[in-house]
Amino acid sequence: MSHPEQVMYFRLREALPDYCIFSQVQLSQLVRVRKGHDFKQWFNRINRMSADFVVTDKSMNTIAVIEVDDKTHQRADRIEQDKKKDKALKSAGIEVIRWPAKPLPTVEAIRSRFWKPTEETFKPAVANQPDLGVLKEA
Repeated sequence: MSHPEQVMYFRLREALPDYCIFSQVQLSQLVRVRKGHDFKQWFNRINRMSADFVVTDKSMNTIAVIEVDDKTHQRADRIEQDKKKDKALKSAGIEVIRWPAKPLPTVEAIRSRFWKPTEETFKPAVANQPDLGVLKEA
């Protein structure tokens, strides 16, 4: 992990103590191909792509993917790769949250992105995913 990603990991852990934080997760572990679709075709689209961080609840339901974008994400090839990654995750019903590497969000900013106050308790601001998601045809 890069230094900004290491810092982000510990900020995520502090901001979201009731969630599990996983780093460098292959997209093939997050999305699956719907029955009747070409597995090889979908796998080739996401092969070697990984999410910087995956946030799950204690039951391992995916809450969101966090991407830390440094200046390399401004290059044309990275912009294209990010679009493919976002599309695959979106088609699986997984929200992608992108934050710049400079400046990284504070613990409070992370917490407020994931939590919104209600009358008696806090509720996740990001929708819980009932399962790992299913890729839809592009």
